[in-house]
Amino acid sequence: MIKLLLDEGHEVIVVANSEVIYDKEITDTGAEFYEMPFYRHGVNVLKDTAVLYKIYKLIRQQKPVLVHAFNPKPIFIVGIVSYLVKIKLFCVSVTGLGALGSNSLYSKAIEIVYKLALRNADVVFVENTHDLNFLIHNKIVVAEKCRVQIASGVNVHEYENIRKETSNQSIIFSFASRLVWNKGIKELFEVAKMMKTQHGDRVRFLIAGDLEIDHPNGVQEDYIQQAVDSGYIEYVGRLSAKDIPQFLKNCDVVVLPSYREGFSKFLMEGAAAGKALITTEVPGCMEIVREGVNGLLVKPGNIDSLFNACNHFMYRNDLIAKYGHASQRIAIDEFDFKITAPRSIEQYEKAGLSLL
Repeated sequence: MIKLLLDEGHEVIVVANSEVIYDKEITDTGAEFYEMPFYRHGVNVLKDTAVLYKIYKLIRQQKPVLVHAFNPKPIFIVGIVSYLVKIKLFCVSVTGLGALGSNSLYSKAIEIVYKLALRNADVVFVENTHDLNFLIHNKIVVAEKCRVQIASGVNVHEYENIRKETSNQSIIFSFASRLVWNKGIKELFEVAKMMKTQHGDRVRFLIAGDLEIDHPNGVQEDYIQQAVDSGYIEYVGRLSAKDIPQFLKNCDVVVLPSYREGFSKFLMEGAAAGKALITTEVPGCMEIVREGVNGLLVKPGNIDSLFNACNHFMYRNDLIAKYGHASQRIAIDEFDFKITAPRSIEQYEKAGLSLL
């Protein structure tokens, strides 16, 4: 999206937490980069207020014709700023509902914040129809503002020629995501242990992801270490998006037993890499995996269901290649950047902003 806008002669400013591997990639496009220390793990009044003031000053100084906020904290902060300064076109991408939907006080509080933050939004992108219906039904946002649109696709070109032929010697299952419990970590580790007990060296589980130590839902480091020491998972640490193609090259089946997603990036990456997929029958996952076509769907939070799916591939190697070919075709047709980015910009124009 940044490159498309720059190619048309527009100025683009990216405001985000600093990430060394991406900062230079952003500035190399010709976009300006403003480091902004968003606090991601809940509320920190001092840090959040400081960032809010910086965002307020930046918008007042730059007077952008469009502000597009991705992820909860930027949405909340820009949403508050929109009451203080006029934003010509304010768009948000709700990339998953997180804690929304439970009966907890925390969930109710987040719902109120979303209502306030989205009130001044001109366009609200959601990634699946379940999230769309939830937001409308709970009167968090009016239907007229909403569009179903993937926030980010995948660069299919980066995954060309990396498909690995399955070996009868071992089958490698891979998982890459933030290491929080609602990604299905407990079920995945239990299944890895069962599979290792049953199949020994014929099976491997590769786990990649950030240790979310400060996150209230984060998996403890010693839990990971114990699984590594027991020999049923291999933890490769944190990977950047640039590392994922090579990571997937060495695997056979992508597994994501998440309880809920907006629209899973890792499953899209697995599809682009031409892998068979296993995921849960929940919003944000089941839109990517078509049962019996490019993978298998399992019940969320169900160890037996996940075990049966993983075990199935141990006896049907032929399905790994078959599903992998279907995955890659779906990624090319539906998830490629060349498709997803122009669609988002089209929505800007439909909202009244002439760009391309």
